[in-house]
Amino acid sequence: MIQPQGEITHEAQTTARNMSVVMLLKIAQYPFLVLSVLLIPRMMGPHAYGEYALVLSIVVMTASATELGLGEICGRFVPNLELRGDLRSLQQFATGFLAAKLALDVLLAGPLFLLLWATYGNRFPPIYYILAISILVVLDLGAVPYGLMFGLNRLNLYALRIPLRRALTLILVLVLYHYFGLYGALASTLLVEAILTAWNLCWARHFFRLQDFRVDLAFLKPYLQFGFVFYLSSGVTTVWQRVGNSLVAHLTADSREVALFDIPNQIFLITTAFLLVTIGYLVPIFMRLLATGKEEKLVVWSSLLLKYVVALSTLMVGGFVIAGQELIPVLIGREYSAIYPNAAVLLLGIFPMIVVQLGYVFCVVYKEAWKYLYALVCALTAFVPAAFVLVPRLASMGASLAMFLSTVVAAFVLGLAFWPRMATSLREGAQVVILGVVFVPFWFLRRDLTIDLLLAAVAGSLYLVVLLFTRKLRLEEISEVLRAARLRPKAPV
Repeated sequence: MIQPQGEITHEAQTTARNMSVVMLLKIAQYPFLVLSVLLIPRMMGPHAYGEYALVLSIVVMTASATELGLGEICGRFVPNLELRGDLRSLQQFATGFLAAKLALDVLLAGPLFLLLWATYGNRFPPIYYILAISILVVLDLGAVPYGLMFGLNRLNLYALRIPLRRALTLILVLVLYHYFGLYGALASTLLVEAILTAWNLCWARHFFRLQDFRVDLAFLKPYLQFGFVFYLSSGVTTVWQRVGNSLVAHLTADSREVALFDIPNQIFLITTAFLLVTIGYLVPIFMRLLATGKEEKLVVWSSLLLKYVVALSTLMVGGFVIAGQELIPVLIGREYSAIYPNAAVLLLGIFPMIVVQLGYVFCVVYKEAWKYLYALVCALTAFVPAAFVLVPRLASMGASLAMFLSTVVAAFVLGLAFWPRMATSLREGAQVVILGVVFVPFWFLRRDLTIDLLLAAVAGSLYLVVLLFTRKLRLEEISEVLRAARLRPKAPV
């Protein structure tokens, strides 16, 4: 329950302000995302886009090799270093990790090239693998300052990276593909990451000292021990989310089917990231609550936030199911009409992913990272065999069904692991989802794009009215959060 008026805490104000800025920045990426979906697949065509998507998935999976769990390490330890007011310790931390990541890049560059050549050598030229490794190095240069933004609760700067990447990628892919084809489109990824890394390093320049630029394993060991499970988790997550393209390409030998899976999968991943970002960004403030003996507020904030995230998710999924079938051909082209059922299935995975994201926060805060890794391994273990069974029969739809099944598996594992802490939140969330049944009758009334968009708007409005009427959502809660975002922070209480 939100605290009464006049008793808004410093944590509430800070959290509400951060979340509002992050949500605005997340929303800011969507015009560029829409333009990317409108222009890039249409410009390339299904076959070329399928090849492009496959190479990018290889790049992302390769980049996960040196991640080291840095985001979780920064979220867990940087707030404590900041509270101590010791800039010297932060400099040693940041510079030491930068040295370690670059040393790891040097060690892995050769083996990674050989692995990529052995796996995809007959499909792509060697320059593509050199690009993948170059992107890896550039990403690692920017990863440390990017992690510092998160740990220092500078979520406005942390979230700004996403719309900047979307805008730069859209512009550079369109230009470079026009002149250089697929090679130019891939080179644009390297250029975009180089620009963002330069910006990150400029912001964090005072956190680095040349004297500390060395690999000090004794100093890094406790941080690496904490982050190791999350490092493995990040690798498993990346493979889980991206290996579908490779499996579809292998099992169907059809680049068009890769495109028909990749586009809805990207929509699913981006929408999930947008809707669930506020849950993930609770880590720094939750650590402060634990450090100051206010653990009970952790449950209050997680329960309140989850309820509103579920409501927003239901609105988005319900609206897409009603209007998506007519909307996709207009936005992307008739040759991509077949992605609608794939996208509808994948978007249903948002609801189990809400449980997964909340479980991730609890794993970080309570130092039980192995539970998150176990859930991800279970999800990947469910996805791959299901894909091998379903893709030969249903092509891209088979991969979509396999992905949805795997999200349910991950949610079940983490929900069971943290049931005492999640039970109240999940019960309230389930009630909010069930009320989404109001969308169902409107699905049978679909006719054309104009009618479908109108039906989606009416159904969404009716859903909100039902939520307010049943008191699942409360105007006083909404106004209190908005008031917290507007007020100047007070001294911590």
